[in-house]
Amino acid sequence: MQTIYKMPLSISDHQTLKLPKGYQLLHVAFQGRAVFAWALLDPKAPATETLNIAIMGTGREFAATGYRHFTTDTSTEFVMHVFIKEG
Repeated sequence: MQTIYKMPLSISDHQTLKLPKGYQLLHVAFQGRAVFAWALLDPKAPATETLNIAIMGTGREFAATGYRHFTTDTSTEFVMHVFIKEG
């Protein structure tokens, strides 16, 4: 059985989440003044996978090798570009 989980993120260049194997990242966005990630996952899955997230503002330099663009959030004054690297 899978469940949608909401996880807080920091507004920082790089961070890592450990998620159950087979997760599906659904969305990353501001909610109020905080940033969250939503993922569909099986909390009872035995193994974990690493998800690297980079949150970059417009105009920031970024070593993007290995990352792919996931989403851009323009709902606040801070335009947040979210990149992910799995594994």
